[in-house]
Amino acid sequence: MNGFFECLRLEMYSHGVDVLTINPGDMYNDDGAGRTFFTAEGQELKIDLSVRRQNDIKRHPASSVAKKCCEAIIDRRRELDLSPWIQKLATRARPFISGLIDRLIYERVSTLRSAFASEVEEHQRASAA
Repeated sequence: MNGFFECLRLEMYSHGVDVLTINPGDMYNDDGAGRTFFTAEGQELKIDLSVRRQNDIKRHPASSVAKKCCEAIIDRRRELDLSPWIQKLATRARPFISGLIDRLIYERVSTLRSAFASEVEEHQRASAA
C-alpha cells in the first residue's frame, strides 16, 4: 500500500492535493466493545482488548488515534505511523530482506495467538462447571 500512496502523492502534487498515509497500529475501542471470538463449541466469547495480557501487544485507544490523525491532517503531514517500532523497522527493511521479515512476522503472530488462549480456556472451564 505504501507504494500506491507514494504514487498517488506524486500524481496529485501538481493539483495541490496532499496525501496522508496513516498506519494506526493496533488499537481498541474506548467503548469497551472488545472483540468477539467463538469457541470450538460455537459459544460466543467477548474479550476486552484494553487489558494487556501475556504475549499480547500494546494497543492504543481509538480516541487517541483519531486525535493524532486529525492533528496530522491539520499539519498537512505526509505520513502518520503509530505502529510499534519493530513493525516500522520491518516495513522499511522488507524490500531488502523479505524472506526473513516473513518468518519473523509468522513467529510473532504465533506468539500473539497464545495471548488469548487463557481467555478461551477460562471460558471453557466456566462453561463446564
